[in-house]
Amino acid sequence: MQTADPSNNKVEEIDIDKLLDTITMQTDYTRVMALEKLKALNYDCMGVIRDYLGTNNKKTKPKSLNQQIYSEIRQHLYS
Repeated sequence: MQTADPSNNKVEEIDIDKLLDTITMQTDYTRVMALEKLKALNYDCMGVIRDYLGTNNKKTKPKSLNQQIYSEIRQHLYS
């Protein structure tokens, strides 16, 4: 499978068999289940392993009022 990187205009070749081997070695997933998880997480091998370990939930910190204001200003200026 090939994916295109729009920032560098490069085409990256993804070897799905190597990804599946890595996931099955690091987890208890079968190859079929590992392939399903890869597809669900956009072929992110580390994401599948993090999901298996339960460390994939990144909590966002609440923004202060100033951060919210400046975020809105930046968003308005750059769009």
